[in-house]
Parts: sequence; C-alpha cells; structure tokens
Amino acid sequence: MSVNFGIVADLTADPSVDPRPASLSPAWHEILRTELGFDGVTITDDLLMLQDSGLPEYADPAENGIAALAAGNTMLLYVLLANPARYGTDVTVLIGRIVEAVDTGRLTPEQIDDAAYKLLVLRGRAALSASQE
Repeated sequence: MSVNFGIVADLTADPSVDPRPASLSPAWHEILRTELGFDGVTITDDLLMLQDSGLPEYADPAENGIAALAAGNTMLLYVLLANPARYGTDVTVLIGRIVEAVDTGRLTPEQIDDAAYKLLVLRGRAALSASQE
C-alpha cells in the first residue's frame, strides 16, 4: 500500500492475508486501520481492472464497488473512457446500486457518511494548502 498525506491507495495483495484483491479485502483494511492506526482516506485500485480480469466474480462493476465500500474503502476509482457505458459502467446505475446496498443493509448509512466526511475534510485541506502556496 502507498501511504501519503493521509491517503492510501490499495495496491497490496497477499493470499496469506486474504485471497481477494486488497480493494475488496476487509482483512487488509482491518490491518491498515487497527495495526497501522491509519484513519485517513483509502482509494481503491482501478475497479475496472477487476472486470477486465475476466473472472466471473468480478464481472459486475457495481458489485465490485459495493464490495470495495463494504471492505472499508473511502473512495472508488474507475478509470473510465469517453463512453463508460461501453464497458457496462454507468455512474447513475452505480450510484443507484450503492443506494440499494444501503437500503438492504449491505452497507450502512454511517459508512457512507464517514466516507463523505473524510473526503470533504481532505478536499478542505487541499483547498487550504493550495491557497497558502
């Protein structure tokens, strides 16, 4: 994992910890938060790479996003081309599926609120830093 400025990009994988990619791994997030004491923003690796793997368990980009949020990520990264629908990634559908995941209890409103708060704080810090340069 890369830790810098209170942000972590999930690039770690070790099957002895969890066979899933770090972006989908509650175990890696537990290590990060509990053992390493990190309380900042975590950003997934590009979730479309999961879909591009060709593995059936990663075929649904919205499901990958929900699993990544459930694992403990703050922010989802999808590197989208000019026409995201071409790859089955519709941001409106993704948001709708995340809302459904909250409504059905797969994600909690507190998880979403905590992630939004962390991102707003980070954005505020970035704006303050930029204004002081």
